Amino acid sequence: MPAGAFAVHQLRYWLAYGNHAGVELAEQGHSYLHSVVPWIVLLIGMSVGTFVLALGRALGGRRSMPRYPLSFAALWLLCAACLVAIYTTQEFLEGLVSPNKAAAPDSFALRITKGGQPVRGANVTLLFNHLEMEMPTQEYQLTETQPGVYSRAAPALVMVGRWGLTFQVTPKHGLPFTALIVDQADG
Repeated sequence: MPAGAFAVHQLRYWLAYGNHAGVELAEQGHSYLHSVVPWIVLLIGMSVGTFVLALGRALGGRRSMPRYPLSFAALWLLCAACLVAIYTTQEFLEGLVSPNKAAAPDSFALRITKGGQPVRGANVTLLFNHLEMEMPTQEYQLTETQPGVYSRAAPALVMVGRWGLTFQVTPKHGLPFTALIVDQADG
């Protein structure tokens, strides 16, 4: 499932931007997804190993799992529904750090949508934590600059390295939630 979600995400950028997909992914804050590829490969390897083990048991005349009453069509529909849910969740919350350089004035933005519509009037706080060394947490309030887009410019990435950007969002209508984005700030 994670491989399918990653493939859907990358494919839609490739279809929309062609050879410039990599540039668009970086500009729109999606280039971080390449850091999950090793985990996806690990999950695929584990899945293939489990399949080969089950296949060996089946060829040996043993059953490795109890039968499930789901038909192939029902299982296919369930997987398709999960992919759609993952795709829409990817688009629900999109963060952007630009130019993503340490010790430089960066701008931080968060686009929040629900059902394809911008979430207006939310209270958005952004916390910065350096993940590779102990430093004080920095906290900034983001303001709504466009419908559903909350941003702030600040020299918050004070060092090169991995940063945890925690967005604390309290919508005007709905439950508050928190989103964590791991960012790599370069020099």
